[in-house]
Amino acid sequence: MWGQATWSPDAKQLAYGRSDLYARQPKTLTAAAPAISGSSGIEILDFESGTTRLLVSFGKDPAWSPDGEYIAFVREPYRKRGYKEELWLIPVVGGQPRRLALGAWPIWASDSRRLFFHSRVDWTLCSLRVYDPVAKPERVISCPSRFPWVSPDEKYVAYAVGSELRIVELAFGSVVTRWVAPGPQRGMIVRWSPDGKELSLGGFSDSSLGLWIFDVGRKNAWQISGAPAITCIWSPDGSRTIIEIKRPFEEVWLATLDPKIPTYQALAPALTREEYLQRRLEQTTHLIDTDPLNANNYLSRAIVYISLHKYEKATADLEKCAKLVESSDHPALSSMNKWARVYSNEGQYEEAEPLSLKALETRRRVLGEEHQDTLESIKKLIKLYEAWGKPEKAEQWRAKLPYKEQANE
Repeated sequence: MWGQATWSPDAKQLAYGRSDLYARQPKTLTAAAPAISGSSGIEILDFESGTTRLLVSFGKDPAWSPDGEYIAFVREPYRKRGYKEELWLIPVVGGQPRRLALGAWPIWASDSRRLFFHSRVDWTLCSLRVYDPVAKPERVISCPSRFPWVSPDEKYVAYAVGSELRIVELAFGSVVTRWVAPGPQRGMIVRWSPDGKELSLGGFSDSSLGLWIFDVGRKNAWQISGAPAITCIWSPDGSRTIIEIKRPFEEVWLATLDPKIPTYQALAPALTREEYLQRRLEQTTHLIDTDPLNANNYLSRAIVYISLHKYEKATADLEKCAKLVESSDHPALSSMNKWARVYSNEGQYEEAEPLSLKALETRRRVLGEEHQDTLESIKKLIKLYEAWGKPEKAEQWRAKLPYKEQANE
């Protein structure tokens, strides 16, 4: 399976992007028609008979309209040629698909007449009247995430910026709820439950976050499955869910729920944040014991210690990690910089500081004081302290820059 899946309104069928691993491999285009990347079409599974049918031979991320008549989906031509993701519509019974607009990640309004989607051009949540052939997309709200989800009552939109979940009131654009996942993330896949009481949260395919259920009322979350599970898609009546498992498996698993209790209780045992971090600590320690010369293992445990606010232990692991880095292109050094940037962008400056300092120290040792990458690390550290409200520290590091670099900073 490729991309998100969608239930039929009666929960008897499931539509999804059929995975085609070959289609995602780089290849030369020799014809005018663009190659399709990622999915070999939208397929529909009938649960009762177990049979499948191919609805359309290209596309991903299908969304079934609440009235059961249409499926919206995304066409993703091969990106190297500069093509953009496109929103398309096709009758469930089959027929000629119709292009709607540039955009992705379709979400139906409850009346089946409007379709919400994300514009990759100006990073906004938009809506479109699908039954009007000349309708133009209408801007709803700015959205910095590629994967927003509108609540069932259409009053809120939920999305993630890095590790932070945000629930935003559509009428005023104000953030009403924030929750930060344990450990830095490039982003998360977010989805509402049918009753609007829960959200599923999952890390990307390269994340160790796994799948979490966020209780909107309690403003807390529990992990129900480890990686590579990334999203939970409830049936319309909330009695079942499918759990999407990403690479290398690209599978969906079906689970039965009790709609009368929260999903994290129905799929117990679930882990609290503290239990998850303790398990990650045990896992990363085992990796170090197994391969003590792997710098990435120490970095992974340092990230856990940072999430536990045990900064001395994190610094000790970062020190061990740095000693194993022998070149400027070492993956551990790239990861240090990446996670420092993620933390800093989210305003988690205390978490970003040890990573930024160790990345700078490592670049100094490997590349030298005057190397441009070393100087760039100093500039990033200056920006971190300025954003953190520590101008004295920012000035201390600014003084270490050559005069020319200070002028160009």
